Amino acid sequence: MRTIHKYQISARPHVQLVATPKDWEPLSVQAQGNCICIWALVDTDSRPLVDRCILVVATGEELPEDAVAEKYLGTAQFLDGGLVWHVFSTLGHGV
Repeated sequence: MRTIHKYQISARPHVQLVATPKDWEPLSVQAQGNCICIWALVDTDSRPLVDRCILVVATGEELPEDAVAEKYLGTAQFLDGGLVWHVFSTLGHGV
């Protein structure tokens, strides 16, 4: 069954693991409360879950050397745009 799921990640710079069904399609990245959320279309029948590396980096911040930004997913803004995070799927291991 295909549904839209929300995945919360920390609003701080580093690579994070997110467990998702194998078949997922990221749709949107936005700030919600104090978290960054990724909404994705997933196949809930897809098993097993896979760990995805998600890189969060602030504007003007250097990307970690061991993280390869594979695909841009979106941007989330906090503090009326005073703090801006950019979210990527990554091949890096800096978890």
